[in-house]
Amino acid sequence: MPNTEQIRFQTNVCYIESQGVLKTPESTLKLNLSEQYILSYLIDNYGKPITKDELLNVGWPDRIVTEASLFQVIRALRVKLNEEKKR
Repeated sequence: MPNTEQIRFQTNVCYIESQGVLKTPESTLKLNLSEQYILSYLIDNYGKPITKDELLNVGWPDRIVTEASLFQVIRALRVKLNEEKKR
């Protein structure tokens, strides 16, 4: 089995980017493409300020969507990452 890079969050959830999944001790959650694009971008740019427009372009390349779509993906990621509060 090839070595698969995992990123472990403080909530004990692991992101396996090559598979587009979040793993917990109890389950494996498949992320949709927008969730994968946005989470990977946030990880790659950790510690840097990121604009909503950047995330909209990353999450939906070649498509125009409203900010509501971005907020929905961010909310879904927070739930899937088991975040209890905003930071």
